[in-house]
Amino acid sequence: MAVALGVGAAAWLHLARPAPPAPLAVGAPALAAWAEGEPPFAQPVGACALPPTSSVLVCNYSDLAAVDLDTLAAFRLTPPPGVTTWNPTALAFDAVSGLVFVANYKGQDVLALRVDLASRSTLLERRLSHPALRSPEGVAVSADGALVAVADFDGRALLLFRADGELLWRRETREAHGVAFLGDRVAVTSLAFRQVLLFDLAGELVRARGELGWGRDQYLWPTSLSARGEELLVSDAHTGRLSVLGPDLAQRRAVGANGRAPGHFNFPYHAGWWTDDTVLVADTFRSRLALVDLTRRTIVRRIALRPGGRPDDLGDGPPLGAGWSGYQGPDAVRLELPACAWLTGDWRPGYARLTRRDGVELRLVPAPGGNHAYFLQAARTATGDVVLGSPQCSVWWVLRGGVAFPVELDQDHWLEGDALVGRERVRLDALVARVTEREARLAAADLAGWAPALASALLLGVRDPDRPSDDLAACFTSDPGQRLWQDLTAAAPLTAAALADALERYRGAARGAEALPLWEVSAVGALARLSAR
Repeated sequence: MAVALGVGAAAWLHLARPAPPAPLAVGAPALAAWAEGEPPFAQPVGACALPPTSSVLVCNYSDLAAVDLDTLAAFRLTPPPGVTTWNPTALAFDAVSGLVFVANYKGQDVLALRVDLASRSTLLERRLSHPALRSPEGVAVSADGALVAVADFDGRALLLFRADGELLWRRETREAHGVAFLGDRVAVTSLAFRQVLLFDLAGELVRARGELGWGRDQYLWPTSLSARGEELLVSDAHTGRLSVLGPDLAQRRAVGANGRAPGHFNFPYHAGWWTDDTVLVADTFRSRLALVDLTRRTIVRRIALRPGGRPDDLGDGPPLGAGWSGYQGPDAVRLELPACAWLTGDWRPGYARLTRRDGVELRLVPAPGGNHAYFLQAARTATGDVVLGSPQCSVWWVLRGGVAFPVELDQDHWLEGDALVGRERVRLDALVARVTEREARLAAADLAGWAPALASALLLGVRDPDRPSDDLAACFTSDPGQRLWQDLTAAAPLTAAALADALERYRGAARGAEALPLWEVSAVGALARLSAR
């Protein structure tokens, strides 16, 4: 039946929330809420309760689904008729009207929906939009249902609307993301400044707190906010930490960490209060929901949203917070880059980049257009190759002879000793063997077929190494790189002399660059091999 609550529902709602579920017994599997054979629903990024039912709504930028926490029935909800762009990234339930507000990222609006679980459908009641609203990432509704706050990521702002759609004010907030009402104030997170900011309802900044880091009152990627009474709950996707803040925005307590064990997260993009001391977490790259007992500091229920779950969803794990407490990995990765000799040296892994002491950066993207990484792990193999990657990405790199060879795995693989461990265990020497085979293909390529051969070895080796392509252009994203690509494509046919000249011009232009993409440097290394033959 359609969800519709009366005006007095707000007080009733607090009493109607379910009691915390009993903890899982040791060795018990995670509960599976998504049936085998259905199109997969993975990587949840937002969730909200749907009282008075026992269901929660979950979104993942593509779909909206309902999961009944009592029966574990789970299904997709059809997008509302008339909505041509459907990109749900955050959810908020209004207990007064019974409407669900959806931050519709690429739609550049917020949709107020009536949800009917019986028919698995949604109906658009109204749309909140404004020319200044570019890409809403977060949405919150005031307790009386009169106001809607929106975190506009690309628009770099916090916006406050009346529930009927009238914009009251807009305040500059760089990379605004999470948002919540804290009594008669509005809190928002800034991913740019790693802060939580608090505004009054007139739009005046009351206070801001936070800085970049792993410690108390520090954040790497504070993606969501949820309020209960005078307390705020902040989820930090890159540390895996859930922090409870007081009205002064100071941390009162914190639990959680990213890690490989069942009691760890992998990119908790969203966390919201469930009961007085229990929170519901969208554990994004583990593709599950988790109910967390803050007092016991443990996950008491794990609900798999991806068919098949993962082996580490069996049994209880260590208490939350027993995982990563800071960057873990080598202090530096030694790179030998003969094709770009000025870049050879020791590089420190960090967020989406390798950084050298002189400040030069190699930007890391798992594939052109792919996700950035933070928890970069690295190891040197017995063959002298460097294996570099992140549990939050599906591509790991094997760096050999100045070329970065991508190897695709499932997300949520963690480097442990001589293997990457996740849904499957992949030994590092097996990755090296894959690269050796692909390197042989590269060595056999002739100059006339350089573009298909290199795309096969570098880019499409991620998914289909046997299908050549000339997508190599996607590697060259710096200004010198784009000019190099123009030089290469202008030469017909490409000769060894023309290739050598183009590479020399690239080196001269790129030598003073403060940042270069690793893919580009890798492609230059592969081209240099061809020009030397």
